[in-house]
Amino acid sequence: MNRPSSPLPSALTGRLEQAASAASQHPPLSAPLHVQGVTVAYDGHPVLRSVSLAARPGELVGIVGPNGAGKTTLLRAILGTIRLDSGRVDVFGGPI
Repeated sequence: MNRPSSPLPSALTGRLEQAASAASQHPPLSAPLHVQGVTVAYDGHPVLRSVSLAARPGELVGIVGPNGAGKTTLLRAILGTIRLDSGRVDVFGGPI
C-alpha cells in the first residue's frame, strides 16, 4: 500500500533552512548534532535534566527508555519545537 507523502510543516522547513544556512557559514565539525546541558520542564516539573549528547558523522543514535522517560521531549528539543529551560542544541555548528 502506498501512503501519500506529507510535506514538512513550514515552521520545521524554515528551521532546517536556517540550520543549513548556518552550516554553510561554519567549517565542518566533528559532531553535526550537539546537545549540551538541555533541561526541559512542563508546568515546573523537570522532564529532561542536563541532557548532553553528540552524534558524529556516520553514527546511528537510538533513544530508548520507558514510557514517560522524556524521549519525545528530547526529540522536540532537538527540533526546536519546545522551549529549553537551559542548555543548547547545535546542528552543524548553529543553534536551532
